[in-house]
Amino acid sequence: MDGITVKRLAKETGVNIEFLIKSLAGIGVQVESERDMITSQQQLALLKSGHFNRVTAKKLNQTVESVEDIQQIESLRELDLVLTQLMSSQQIQPFIKGSNLDTLIDLIIRLVDVNEDDAGEDKLFAVSMMGRLAAVARSRETQVLSRVDEVIESTLPSLEILARDKWKVSDKDDVGKRKMYAAMGLRLVEDDWLVDYCLQEAVKIDTAENARRELLNIALNKFDSVAEWLGAIGAQSAIMRVIENPETKIVRSRRLFSAIFENLSLWKGHLGEEPGAALEVCFSAYVRGQYNEISREKLFSTVDAALVLLVRMLELRFSHAFDAEMYKIIKSAKRVLGTRDWGAYLDASEDIESVRNYLLEAVVVLARQNRTDDVFVSLLADVYGGKSQIKRPLMRHFKEYPDLDPENRDWWIKAGNIKKNRQAEHKIGGSEDQQIGSLMLEVEGIKEASEKLERAIVPFLEMHDPVFASTAKKVLSGYVGISRISRQLGRLRKLTTTNLKGERMEYNPQFHEMLGGYKAGIRNVKIVRDGIQKDFAGKIKTIVKCWVEPKE
Repeated sequence: MDGITVKRLAKETGVNIEFLIKSLAGIGVQVESERDMITSQQQLALLKSGHFNRVTAKKLNQTVESVEDIQQIESLRELDLVLTQLMSSQQIQPFIKGSNLDTLIDLIIRLVDVNEDDAGEDKLFAVSMMGRLAAVARSRETQVLSRVDEVIESTLPSLEILARDKWKVSDKDDVGKRKMYAAMGLRLVEDDWLVDYCLQEAVKIDTAENARRELLNIALNKFDSVAEWLGAIGAQSAIMRVIENPETKIVRSRRLFSAIFENLSLWKGHLGEEPGAALEVCFSAYVRGQYNEISREKLFSTVDAALVLLVRMLELRFSHAFDAEMYKIIKSAKRVLGTRDWGAYLDASEDIESVRNYLLEAVVVLARQNRTDDVFVSLLADVYGGKSQIKRPLMRHFKEYPDLDPENRDWWIKAGNIKKNRQAEHKIGGSEDQQIGSLMLEVEGIKEASEKLERAIVPFLEMHDPVFASTAKKVLSGYVGISRISRQLGRLRKLTTTNLKGERMEYNPQFHEMLGGYKAGIRNVKIVRDGIQKDFAGKIKTIVKCWVEPKE
């Protein structure tokens, strides 16, 4: 019987025996050992199939001395195998030096053009090759990637085809890296289909994390903001419906959120409008339904991967920390886990502490503005496991801010559970009393200047410019009227000024507001603007604090 053994064929061609046996199986030839015979007809079928190229194997046993040698190659797979050999032996740099790089790119493009039967798959394979070539070309990466458009005419097939045996050049082919290089090859493509393609493939990919990250990054740079990007990622969640195993879904979601975070960790652009709402919608799109049979560890790690996105966005724009809508994902995560598992998650998670810190800082700012907010109390209760659990962390945190109003401070520490016994007409806090008090101080502040104007400037104007003197008198008359009205309003509301301007005394955050913010270690201060007090049935309370500065 004509032919040679599997072992002999592998030796002559320089190909791994296991890969050769796998390639034979691909054309329907089953062999049990390396001693089995392969007929000449079977060898011919193997060469024609594309599973294995004997010519390529022979060329690898020879020395490739120049780009001219490589130009004799007749298929993408053969070229990829040669380039792989050169890269693994660290001999690729001379072959991409100078104009040689463009010569190799020209060859890749030409070899795609001659394979019309499988054009879509060939083009994706070529993009992967160009991405890999760009990676080794280093500073000339753009020179390679700018020509990818010459390969692509329309959308590409899924990156998953690169896992097929047809496209493996050896049994040790790293499919994950091949997908990553294909993704890298798309960096400079500007076609309309690119964003949807990148997002879809990022969701489809199972374990090629570098490729997923690269695809998401390409898409991110096509959007004006993170909020728009997250919305587009959420819109691709239907792709996950084909996955029947809930645990597989949750693991895929975690990997997706982790890749999103890796991109956000380097992002310096805009977050956009309502980024917190966009994050919650994206999270809910991928993490929904019942997870009773899923490992708690995997479910908790998925929630962690989503919450670190919230933390990163707050790092980028701290002003969003004061918007309760920013934290919507907390409610969604708690709903997904359920009350019992949420408590277990709070005990197990290390990332929740960062969320707590941002909430505490936001509450301090609100408290310094004498504001209260039931929504933030609810959020604090969520991240600490109940309203009764927030007292201790708030007290500990508030110790660093002695200038907080005591009543407002108590409201937060007691989670809003404070009984108010004041009569309705004496209600304060962003009230008419504070506005009237501020008006009284403004009027008092220009009193001295008005008196000087009347005493010194008006007589001078009467001698030199009677018309202007008349105007000045009208202005002064208006001021006198406003001053009288402000005093009357003050008396009606039982408001009085403290009359302490210029006094030096010990700093008290209940009565004083330090210009430029509180400075640690300051005890004695000077009053630079009076405050306003109100009489509450015999009890005097400061409603507009004196402005003070450190005593020299």
